[in-house]
Formats: sequence, C-alpha cells, structure tokens
Amino acid sequence: MNLYELYSSMLVASSVLSGLTLILMLKYRANRIARGLLATVFASLGVTLSLLLGAYSSTNEAAVFWHGNIRLIFNIFFLPASFIFVYTFLGGKNAKLIWFTLVIPILTVFISLTNNFHHLLFSAYAMERGEYYLRVSWQPGIWFMALGAYSYAIVFGLVYLLMSWVGRTKKLPRWRGLLILATSVMITAAYTLDTFGYALAPGILNLPIGLAVMNLAYIIGVWYLNLFDILPVARETLTQYMSDAIFVVDSNNVVLDVNPAGVKLIDRPASDILGKNIVSFMPREDRAKQAEEILENEFLGILPLDIQSQDRFFDILLTNIYIEQNVVAAKLLVLRDITKRKRIEEALLESEEKHRSLFETMAQGVVYQSTSGEIISFNQAAERILGVSLDQLQGRTSLDPRWKVIHENGSVYLGEEHPAMLALQTGQEVRNQIMGVYNPKTAGYRWINIHAVPQFRQGESTPYQVYATFDDITHFKQLQEEERQRVALEERQRLARDLHDAVSQTLFSARVTSEVLLRQKNKSISQKKVWEHVAHLDLLVKSALGEMRILLLELRPESLINADLPALLAHLVDAAASRIDAEINLDIQGKEQTPVDVKIAFYRIAQESLNNMIKHADSTKINICLTSSRDFVKIIAEDNGVGLRRGKSSGASMGIKIMRERASEIGAKLEISSKPKQGTRVTCTWQRKENIK
Repeated sequence: MNLYELYSSMLVASSVLSGLTLILMLKYRANRIARGLLATVFASLGVTLSLLLGAYSSTNEAAVFWHGNIRLIFNIFFLPASFIFVYTFLGGKNAKLIWFTLVIPILTVFISLTNNFHHLLFSAYAMERGEYYLRVSWQPGIWFMALGAYSYAIVFGLVYLLMSWVGRTKKLPRWRGLLILATSVMITAAYTLDTFGYALAPGILNLPIGLAVMNLAYIIGVWYLNLFDILPVARETLTQYMSDAIFVVDSNNVVLDVNPAGVKLIDRPASDILGKNIVSFMPREDRAKQAEEILENEFLGILPLDIQSQDRFFDILLTNIYIEQNVVAAKLLVLRDITKRKRIEEALLESEEKHRSLFETMAQGVVYQSTSGEIISFNQAAERILGVSLDQLQGRTSLDPRWKVIHENGSVYLGEEHPAMLALQTGQEVRNQIMGVYNPKTAGYRWINIHAVPQFRQGESTPYQVYATFDDITHFKQLQEEERQRVALEERQRLARDLHDAVSQTLFSARVTSEVLLRQKNKSISQKKVWEHVAHLDLLVKSALGEMRILLLELRPESLINADLPALLAHLVDAAASRIDAEINLDIQGKEQTPVDVKIAFYRIAQESLNNMIKHADSTKINICLTSSRDFVKIIAEDNGVGLRRGKSSGASMGIKIMRERASEIGAKLEISSKPKQGTRVTCTWQRKENIK
C-alpha cells in the first residue's frame, strides 16, 4: 500500500471515527461543553466526507464542488464556532462581537458558491485527479488573504480564552480546557501547513490527519476521563468554595489534601500543611491528645480545638473514605467554625439566666399569656399576690370566672375588659388599670395596678403573646380608704354641726313665731296677718324637718346608701328653704336607677353647690334639675346671683375643689360656668360604661 492509498484509507477511518464520536457525544447533548465539542466533531465529519466525495467524484466539476466549495465552508466555520462556544461558555454576552465573528465566514460562503466572485478567493485554481487523491494548485486571492488574517485573529482570541479558562479552573474542569486548547492549536497548525503547501506528499492534506487525532482525543476523554460527568465537577467546586475547612488525612493523620477554607483556618500555605500530621497544628497538649483520640474513629459532634493558639469551637465531622468494601483509604475531616455562634449562645444563656433570676425574685407579679388568653408562664410573686398555686394558675385564662375580679366601684370586672385581652385585641399597651382580685388564701381582695404589653414577632402585625406586670397596691388602697373615711367623717361632722346649728336656729325662729301668735289671742288682728304668720311657721317647721332628715342621713351613712337620689335632693331643697329667701325649684326627669357611688357623689355635689349658692350667691332663684336615662345621669344646679367672685371666698374655692374630686372619683365630667351678676351654673355628667365608645 502506497502513501496515497494509506491517505485514502485514513480519510475513511477519520470519517468513521467522526461518526462514532458524534454518536458517543450525543448522550451528553444537555451539557454545554458537549454541545460545543459536538459542533467541532460535526465540522470534522463534513471536512473528511467532502474530501472523500471529491476524490471519488465522476466529473471534475463535482470534484471541484466537494473538494473546493463544501470543504472550504466547513473549514471556515470550524474556528469561529469554537470561539463563539468558548466565549459564551465563559460568560461573554457581547452580541455585536458574536455577529461580527460570523460576518466574514458568511460572506466567504457566498463568494465560494458563486462563480462571479470566486476569483476573489483564488486568482488561479487547477486540479489534478489521481486514483486515490486530488492534487490542487492555486493562487490566493485578495479575500483569501483577508480570510487568513481573520482566521489567525480568531485563533489568537480562542487561545487567550482557553488559557484563561485553564488558569482559573480546577482539576477536571481544567482537563476540558486543555483538551479544547490542544485540539484548537493542532487544527490551526494543520490549517497553516495546508495553506502554505507543506505536506507529506502532493495532494495529501494535513487537516484531515489533525481532525482524526482530535476525534480520537475526544473519544479517550469521554470514555476514559469521564469529562462530561458533572458530579465530580460539582463536588470539586463545592469543596473549593465552601466555608467549611476540609482535610483528607491518612491512617497516620498525615494531611493528604486540604481545601482553601482549611488553608485559611491553619493560616499557613498549603505546601506547609500537606504531608504534616494535622495534630501538630494544635499547640496545647491536652487539645492535641483529645484530637488524636477523636481521629481514631468516626466522629460527629461539637468540640473546642486549639488552632492558632486560640480555643475555638468546631462542629466536627470525621468519616472514613472507602475505595472498596471495608477497605479504608483515608479519612475525611470537616471542621465548621461555630465559635461566634457558641459565644452568642453562651451570652444568650447567661442573659436568660439573669432574666430568669430577676423574673423569679422580683416583687412585681409577671404573667405571660398566649393569644387565647391562656397563662403560659408566671413568677412566684404572681402566685403570692393572686393566692393561686402553680397547678391552679397554669393554663387558666383571663375569661375564667373563678378570678372574681372587680372594679374600684365594686362592679364586676368582665374577662373581655382585662388589660391582657385588650392588648391582644388592639395590639396596643394597656397601662395603669386598677382591679381587685379575690385571693382565696387570705379570703379577701388584693388590689393590683396592672400593665399589659403585647409582643410581636419580626415582620408580623398581630401579637403572638402578651405579658402583664402588676404591683400589689392593697396596702396603699387600705390607706387611701382610711383617709377617705377620715375625710368623710370630718365632713359629716362638719355638716352635722352646720345642720345642728341650722336646725336650732330654725326651731328657735319657729318658737318665736308661735309665741307671737299666742300673744295675739285676745287682740284684734287681721286674718291676713294671722295666715302670714302661720305660713311662715309652716315653712320653718318644714325646713327643720328637712334639716333633721339630712342630719340623720349624715349620722347614719347606711341610710344615705339606701335612699334614692331624687329623695335625697328633695331633703336638700326642703332643708335649704328656710336659709334663704330665694325660690328653690327641683326638677326630676327619668327614673333609671343609679349606682351607689354615683348617687352619693351626685348628692354631695348638689349639696355643696346649694350651700355655696346660699352662702355666696345673693340669688333670688335657684334651679336644680336631675336627668337619669339609660345612657347617662346629669345634674344641673344654677342660680341668678352675683356669680363667682375669685379670690374673695376661700369657702367657695374649697367647695369647688371638693366637687371636682367627687366627680373624678366616679369618672364623671364636671363643668362650672359663671358670669358676673348673671349667676353660676354647675353641671355634672356621668356616662354609663356600656355606652362609652
């Protein structure tokens, strides 16, 4: 077999090899690298087939078409396709550069397929046909020279991209770059030799030989090196870029491999770590001994290790690497530095312990409740103040009727009104709420001042729990009640003295009037005069009777509680009739019952207003109007006197202060308006709670 027969057989073998490579790589067509290499294999198949078809064509025209035109097209697109693939694979996104790369190959195809412009490629072209070969002699045209320059520019760009790829990738990825780089350089060299006419013999081209070697290299790479198996690449990439330190050690704890995170942890170059016993990087003897014990078997856990002369905490994974069943080749050691997390956990634990200690020892009661109102946590002070044991308190809600909670006025404190429930409903803090809670251990009520604060998770607008803090103010309330009773007693005594004096004076006036009438028994006196004295006497007796009733009410407070408000006001008006010459009118509207504390407060305000008007107003007419409805209770006391004279009567100022205190105690609104020489108007309004919005 001569050289030409061998060349012809090589073309057939190269075509078959290209076809086998194409079939083999179709399995990996989903891989981006495989798709790029598939394009080069397809181009090589096109080149070898076009050479074979040209060599065995029946006519010169057909031989020229396959050998010249078609082969040239495959040649032209081989390098640009490789460049575009590598450029886009490495992240290139310049669309203009990609289209510019394809402009000259597309124009070359147009020129090669037309007779009118074919001279631009070849100024002279001749072909000699042998039995197994085609020998072509030609002279390059202007476009062919430009195409050559373009091809070398593409080659330089491709080599630059491939070298950068090889330089920045690791192990298996680097093999891919080296493979494409080597084949690209080889094909470029063959292309150059063919262009300048350097061949083994006339008519034998170097490019098909290079393409055959390329296909053989691809088959070896795919079959033997598993170049398109992505899992080793993924594992290698994960190892290189993960933040955990990874060491591969042998049975003697000598480091065989280390990732960049391990190099950073030891703070030495990889060359100083590889081949050294990993225990040697732990200067403390006790820590080194502990590490040796751990390295004897597989391990998973958290331990402190002394690395870089610093005690640091690591989440450690130590496992065997098997090459065959039960045959250990090495050990894989993974270290995750959790020192910062451990310090935070320790600080958090210390803070929680301090909080728990404060929580358990503080004198203030603290209760945590869930969104349903169920108690989930509480301190000892809460147990003591509420008088409920641990078992009784756990799980109880604010709606539980066993609490027996009351307002300051003695009315029932509904569960829905509890500050904790209101805080959960509104998402707002509820502060300074006074309530009385029945304490079963002391068989009495404990008064507490409670604050409820809702708690939210980050990013949520609905509270997930609420905590309530409360102070035991029972002693303060007792002192307050004692003070209130003392003040009330002094006030009753003062009123009793005033009433006693007023009754004595009224009875004395009645006695004088009656004596005057008796002296006129045998004297001539007009009947009109007699009846005037009788009317005056009746007024005095009626006034004395009213004053006596008020005196009895002051001396017996339970009578004041049992009487209704209209009757109490009537007694006030009757008692005041003899103390002033003014006309006093009482108007009662509505018959709704009034709570005891509200009734007493309104009675005292009316009493104080009437006393001030009698003593200081110089009025001729006084009106008192009481309105009692389902929504509110209102009392108005007004006169047509001189009005308030500021700074001239300390008694009037003291009376106004007392009235404001009375109104404040029941949550009522007190308004006092006055104009000089036009009188004074006192208005007190109390809204029933179910109508407060």
